[in-house]
Amino acid sequence: MKSGKFEVDNIMGLVLAFGAVIILLILSGSLLVPYFDKLDKGAEGYFNTLMKEIVVADGGGEGEFSLWQEIDEEEMDFFLIYFGDKYTFAFDDRTFLSAGSENILCICYWDGEEGVCDYCENLKYPVKYDEKYDPWIVASEKLLIKKSGDSYEFVKVEK
Repeated sequence: MKSGKFEVDNIMGLVLAFGAVIILLILSGSLLVPYFDKLDKGAEGYFNTLMKEIVVADGGGEGEFSLWQEIDEEEMDFFLIYFGDKYTFAFDDRTFLSAGSENILCICYWDGEEGVCDYCENLKYPVKYDEKYDPWIVASEKLLIKKSGDSYEFVKVEK
């Protein structure tokens, strides 16, 4: 009988140890797996698309770019911002900051509390939009991207 009790205790100990290991693996796995941020991934995707379209314009073609989101300003998350040589851009109660020196073009997003502009490019040439080289922001327009001489021109496509 003594050996029977010993086997049951060993089995219970193994089950408890196995359970503890499983719990530790689950906890460590959730700590090791990076948090998926859909706004950041969305901004990254938009930025990659934008840069591909600028390459098209650089090659003499006409690039196209759109941010696909609702037009309601309260619901808009993503923005294409041309900072020019400025470091901040503000509209309504939102402020966006860039890192760069000149001809800064960014895909930014509003995370509910602050503007995030982690996807930026210092372009070789300035960008004209609406016949001006001033800083600008768009959120839902479809744009054509052309390169003419020593500048880029972003033109809003009328619907």
